[in-house]
Amino acid sequence: MVNIHPEPLDFDCEKGEAVFYKPIYEIITKLEFSKIIDEHQSYLKRLALLNDDRLYALVANLLVENIIDNYLAEIMPKYKKSELAKKNDFTFSLKIDVAKELRFCPQKFFDGAKVTNQIRNDFAHNLEITKFDDLKKERINKIYNVLNSYQTRSCLLRNRPLRERFSSLVIDTIVGL
Repeated sequence: MVNIHPEPLDFDCEKGEAVFYKPIYEIITKLEFSKIIDEHQSYLKRLALLNDDRLYALVANLLVENIIDNYLAEIMPKYKKSELAKKNDFTFSLKIDVAKELRFCPQKFFDGAKVTNQIRNDFAHNLEITKFDDLKKERINKIYNVLNSYQTRSCLLRNRPLRERFSSLVIDTIVGL
C-alpha cells in the first residue's frame, strides 16, 4: 500500500484566504475518507510502477488534474457534463485558476498543482528533458518551496532523489485538495 502522507500536512491558512481556513475533519466521515484514500491508492500504485520519468510526470499530472476536476464537480454539480468541462481551451492551468479563486481550501495546494503542471509541460515540450534531474534549477526549487509550505518534513526531502520529491509534491497536493 502506498503511504499517502506519512507526516501531517499543514492545512491552516490565514482567515480570509480560504472559506475553510482551518481543517474541518468532522465534515468527512472516516468511511468517506477511507473511500477517497482507497480510490487514489490504486492510481498511486500504478504510478509507482512507472520507470520513465517523462511518463511519470505526465501521469502524475493527470492525477492532479483529476483531483481539480473532482474539486470543481463538488462545487458545480453538473460540471463534468457541462460544455465548460468539454472545451479544449479550458486548460488545466485555467481549471487551477478557477478552483483557486473559489477559495475553498488553502491556496498553497493550488500552487502545488501549478508546479506539477509546469513540470509536465517541461517534459511534454522539450525532448532534451528525459529525467527529473534535467529540469532547470528554478523548477527544482519550486518543488522544494511548495513542499516547504506544506509541511516541515520537506527539509528531510532535500537530499532525496528529485523524483521522490516530485512524488511527495504530487501526493501531498492530492491529499491537500
